[in-house]
Amino acid sequence: MIKVTKLFFSPFKSMHMTETNSFNLIPNVGIEGDRVFCFTRFLDEQDALRFQEDRKARNIINFLSMKHSPILNHYHFSLEDNKISLFKLHNKLISVQDKNFSTLQTIVDVFKQEEKLEESKIFLLYNPKQPFFDYIREPVISLINVESLKDFNHKNNLQIDLERFRGNIYVEGLAPFEEFKWIGKTITINQKEFEVLSAIPRCKSTHYPYKSIQADCNVPQLLQQTYNHVDMGIYLRPTASTIVDLNSSIQFN
Repeated sequence: MIKVTKLFFSPFKSMHMTETNSFNLIPNVGIEGDRVFCFTRFLDEQDALRFQEDRKARNIINFLSMKHSPILNHYHFSLEDNKISLFKLHNKLISVQDKNFSTLQTIVDVFKQEEKLEESKIFLLYNPKQPFFDYIREPVISLINVESLKDFNHKNNLQIDLERFRGNIYVEGLAPFEEFKWIGKTITINQKEFEVLSAIPRCKSTHYPYKSIQADCNVPQLLQQTYNHVDMGIYLRPTASTIVDLNSSIQFN
């Protein structure tokens, strides 16, 4: 029996994950509220607005993310009603009451001042209908087999935390890496079909424990040495709206 053990989503791409007991899945959107905000870099305002509104205009190099900015691990946001607050560790830096473009840039001003990045071209964007994905531009959900991570840890005498992979759905009840047999096929979650698109290649963002800016190991390199690939987890694409919770059933068709 394949059991869902943990669920997470992240309203702000590459930042603090929110653990939850359930979330809504919507075709062409993904998880409702997941990755609806992002930081960008190297763009002027006009290109940033285009990046915000048009998924096809997004280039992976323009995301400000953990891969090149591990300092993001010291920041997190909170969302309460319509108020957005930015924290560095446990210190609140700013709160705003709106999600419009100009208001969000006041958060950026504080972030840049805090990190002495005043000359950098950074924008904070919001689009709940076209969330921000990088390796796969279309809306996807990530699933990680907990037994795969346990096997990786055991073979390398490590205790890698599962949160650093920023997965949405964590499952148990599979053999290590058995989930890779699903690629190119479909699975069902609560009787709704999900296409399994690909394995998830891991990058240097996984060098850092969750919420830390100190790298502790080269996870992609160790994956390559251990399994001859750098993948951990799979991408799913929902074909129908559904709710996933900790009681959800998963079946391989």
